Amino acid sequence: MITLDHIKQLDRKVHKAIDEINTLRAENKMLLEDLDKYQLRIEELEIMINAFKEDQSEIETGIIEALNQLDILEDTIAVTSTDTEQVQQNNNNDPELTSEKAESDSSNTGQPEGSAEEEKIPTPEEPAEEGESELDIF
Repeated sequence: MITLDHIKQLDRKVHKAIDEINTLRAENKMLLEDLDKYQLRIEELEIMINAFKEDQSEIETGIIEALNQLDILEDTIAVTSTDTEQVQQNNNNDPELTSEKAESDSSNTGQPEGSAEEEKIPTPEEPAEEGESELDIF
């Protein structure tokens, strides 16, 4: 038989279940709000990531362009120094160019050709002056 105590006990359990359900609903509502906030933050971060990727791509492109320009500059310097060396070798091998250079040098200094102040630069064909031909190392 059902007594009043059984009904009171059932009523307490029902109220306890209702309170638990209300607590869980409130918690669920807070979790859903947090989830919405986190989803918005994820979208913002994805936008930032895409912007960083674009910036990184531009930076990489700029670095590659700078490296290419440096390669071109190095090639130009290498070609220029090779050309300069060839011109110097040609000048050393061609006595006419050497004499023309000497004439232009003397005309640039304002001194007459063959002046006493003109330095004598020995060439490989000419022997050096006495005492200069060998080094005294002992």
